[in-house]
Parts: sequence; C-alpha cells; structure tokens
Amino acid sequence: MNLKSLLMEVPAMSWGDVKKGCCLFLTSMVKQIRQFQRQKAGYEDLSVPDSPRRCGIEEELRLHTEIVNHMVQGVHLTDCRTMKIVYAHPTIEKMFGYQPGELTGRPVSILNAHTDKAPEKTASEILEALKTQGIWTGEILNRKKNGETFWSHAGITSFTSTRFGDVWISLHEDISCRKALSKALEEQGKEYDILVNSMGDGLVKLDADWRIIFANRKFAAMVDHRQESILGTLFLNLIHPEDRSAFENRLSGRKKGQSFPFETVTALMRQDGQVIDVRISSIPFFDQNGRYEGGIGIVSDITDLIRQQKTLASLVKEKDLLLREVHHRVKNNLAVITSLLNLQADGLPEDQRQFLIESRNRVKAMALVHEILYRHDDLSSVSLDRYVHVLVENLMDIHRDARSRIAVHIQIQDVALKLSEGISCGLMLNELISNALKYAFPENRQGIIKISAQSVKDTHIRLIIQDNGVGMADHKKAGEKEDGLGLDIVRLLAENQLEGTMDIVNDNGVRIEIEWETQKNND
Repeated sequence: MNLKSLLMEVPAMSWGDVKKGCCLFLTSMVKQIRQFQRQKAGYEDLSVPDSPRRCGIEEELRLHTEIVNHMVQGVHLTDCRTMKIVYAHPTIEKMFGYQPGELTGRPVSILNAHTDKAPEKTASEILEALKTQGIWTGEILNRKKNGETFWSHAGITSFTSTRFGDVWISLHEDISCRKALSKALEEQGKEYDILVNSMGDGLVKLDADWRIIFANRKFAAMVDHRQESILGTLFLNLIHPEDRSAFENRLSGRKKGQSFPFETVTALMRQDGQVIDVRISSIPFFDQNGRYEGGIGIVSDITDLIRQQKTLASLVKEKDLLLREVHHRVKNNLAVITSLLNLQADGLPEDQRQFLIESRNRVKAMALVHEILYRHDDLSSVSLDRYVHVLVENLMDIHRDARSRIAVHIQIQDVALKLSEGISCGLMLNELISNALKYAFPENRQGIIKISAQSVKDTHIRLIIQDNGVGMADHKKAGEKEDGLGLDIVRLLAENQLEGTMDIVNDNGVRIEIEWETQKNND
C-alpha cells in the first residue's frame, strides 16, 4: 500500500490544537484529496489521463506526498479491532528504530513503554476522548526496538477506511530533548528555590512601582509576613515613616533613569509593630528603551549589629572617661611629687639643690605626657610636636636667662607616640634639651637648638637634637659613653626601653640622633 492511495481514504479531520503545522497540513491535504474525489465524479475530463485539470490535481497531490515523506513527525495507522499496526510511515519506523515494513502487523503496544499508568487506563482515556471530542492529544512514553525509551507528543483520531475498516491514525513528534531540557530547568528551578530560600539575607524583587513581586522566605520572616501574603505589597509601606521620603526620592530618580546601584541603612516596620534596622543593597532593571522595570534588593537584618555597636560605643566612651580620669590622677600624683621635691630643695645649698631640681624636671616631663593625653581626644597616643612645644616652653621658664639668647627651632612631622613611647621620649627630650640649655652656650653665648623628628619607612621614628654650641669636652670622643646621669638615662631609654639606637656626633656643637621601631612598642 502506498501513501498516495492511503491518503485518498482519509476523511477530512478537525485536528483542533494538535501539535501545530503538520496536523494542519494533513487536514488541508486531505480536504484537497476529497475535493479531487468530488471533482473526479463531476468532471468527465478527469478520466482522461492527459487532462490539464487532472494533471494539475495529481501534481499538487505529488507535492503534498513529497512534503509528508519529509516531515519530522511520524504517522501510523492502527486497526481498532485487533490493535495491530496496519501502516507505518518511514519517519515513525526510523523514530522507533525499525526497518521498513517491520512494524506492519505488530501490536501497537510494542511501541509503548511501561509507566505508572496501566496501558488499559491510557487506552480508555484515548477512547473516551475520541468518542467525546473526536481527537486525543498528549505525551506518551515510547519504547524503541532496542529497548530505549523516549517521549513523544501524540495526536490520535479515528476514521473508517475502505481497506482497513475502523482505524486510529496517530501522529508522533519526538520531544525527548524538550523533556530533558524541561527536566533540567525544573531541577535548576528547585536548586534556585533552595538557594534563594536558604539565604541568610532577605531577597526581594520589585516592579516599577516598587510593589513586591517576589520575596524569599527570609525576607518574609524578617517583616513578619507569609511569603504568599506579602506579594503585591508596596515596599514603601514597609519603610519606617521617618525614612520613607528618602526612598520616595530614590524611586523618583529610578524612574528618571538613575541606573546606579545603591546601598543604604534604614528601618523596616514589621507586621507585629516592631522596628528592625536593615541594610539594603539594590540593583535596578531597565528595558531596552531605558524605562525602569524594577529591581532586586538584598536586605540584611542588622538590628543586633546596631545594638552591639551602640553598646560598644557606650563601652568605649566609658573606657575613655576612665582612661582620662587615670591620666588626670597620674598627672596630679606626679604634681604632688614635684611639689614635694620643690619643698625638699628649698633651703638646701645650690650644689645639693640642683640634683632635686633635675629630678623634679624629669617628673614634670612624665607628668606632661599624661596632661596632654588627658586634654586630648585621642587617649591612646600623644602628638610629639605638641609635646615638644609645651616641654620647651616649660624648660625656658626654668632657664629664663636662656630665653633671650638661645633660639629653639622645632621641625617635627605628624608623629604620634604611644603612651610607653611618649614617657620614654619625654624623658630623653627633657635631658637633652636641659643639657643644651645649661652647657652648650656658656658665658651668655647666643646659639640655636634644633629639634626634629620624622617617620622613617612608616615603621621607625628618628629624633634629632643638635646645637651649635661649644660641643663636648675635648677628651670625649663621639659616640663614647658620657659621664653623668643625664646621658646615661637617655642611652638607657633609647637602647633598652625603646630597643633603638643612639648616635652622638661632636662637631661644631653636638648632634644626637635616636632611632627606634615604633611597632615594637604598642601598648
């Protein structure tokens, strides 16, 4: 049996919404075949082999036959009584892996794969659809000759053939790739759903008017809503009234084309009336014409973090007050010691009194560090520049005769000292500046004392005190340990306390250079 003679038997069918073009094409072709049959009965010239009308119809029929032979859908006919295949199109033979003619005479059930639904139930559903609607469409799991299974979309209708009697005509389209893609997308959707709903932050998607069109589980719980009930809610209504105007301005800017993401901290109103602090990071969406379509926001609940920050700030403030009080009390205690040394020095001979005055100055140098810290906002470090200026002013008050003839030049970069560094550096500066004022310019000579300090490679501090005075005694060599408590104290502090180096150059005055690594002396 050839396809042409088979098509001559098929009545015109209404395939409805069966899988698009191919079914519609078969319907159109069958209608033309039946028209051909009517024309054959009504016009004698169709019986003439070379009749132009007959040749035209046969040419059109051959064209339709050629199209059917090349279509990707497969067609087979099944005897409704025996449920055996009476005709199989080459496409469906290839689809199921059979040789030409191999399917003819076989039960149609060999094409069906086992599923959860019994074949009898599927057959019953098909018969019911054919009876009530004249057509059945659906997806079928099929079995190839080699046992492999695949899915097809099938359309089945019935008609009475003059050759085979009542038959089912079935059209199959292999949808294995589509099913695999659909399954992959479904799995990805599940993974996406798990990922989105297991996020530690809230995720919300808004439309152009900032109505919520999606919210993950975390965000819904954050504002005390169910995921389903929050959809359609105007996001602005969740913003605390005090912050709402700022967000209205942002929405207005979005609609005017402002495309940059933004991150902000605000407060949200929960359904139970509580207020939570959140950080919102927003990314806008625009269509190809630049119109604002909405955006995605990641919402992080920072209520506990804000509370901890406030607690920490309170603790820091309390610590600052305590430290300030400690520095104030230390300064006062050192002032008491200074007063005691002054009292003890009064009435003593000048040579004995001088030792107590030097000790008093050292105590005052230490007290000065605590006084600056007490009066400064930063209690963890002291500005070296400020300290040197105050120290020089205090020493000038002590050595009043030197103020008019000795100039002190101070050149200090932005150097901050830790408390331990400040005490040691203050004592060294006190000794070296005092020595220069007392001994560098005898017999009322005029001169200059230069004090400089700078950071070296961001890890070291270099302090230099030099004068253009008479220099050290001729018998002292540069760098050699000096007699006297003053330089011994300076060397001890530089090398032991600060773990640094100290160099003395005796040339056209005295130059003393001290360098230490500041990172080793963090409190």
